[in-house]
Amino acid sequence: MTPEIIARVDAWLAHSTRPVLWLNLDWRTACLALADRQTDRGRASCEAAMTGILVALVREAWGMPNLRPGHYQRIGFPGSRPYRPEMWSICPPESGGPYEGETEAECLVVCLEAAPE
Repeated sequence: MTPEIIARVDAWLAHSTRPVLWLNLDWRTACLALADRQTDRGRASCEAAMTGILVALVREAWGMPNLRPGHYQRIGFPGSRPYRPEMWSICPPESGGPYEGETEAECLVVCLEAAPE
């Protein structure tokens, strides 16, 4: 989880009008734990927890409990680019997506930032 991703999620949480207090607390706790971990294994477990919290934030923001990112082939999207299997994407129905990123976290943050208020 890069500092840029953390900052973007923090910014979204700071001005969100959605009642996501429990996710905000979980996110802050995971960020503190990540900063405290000294081993690769410890950091990896914190990053996995942060990704899970980020998925929960995206689902809450879009009101779609089954939304999940993946490596999806973008067939039939207007203006879609050629399929790149290394890209992560997520596409809430009727959202104007798909939202893409080179990492799962980046993909989720782009989708979070595009969520309706």
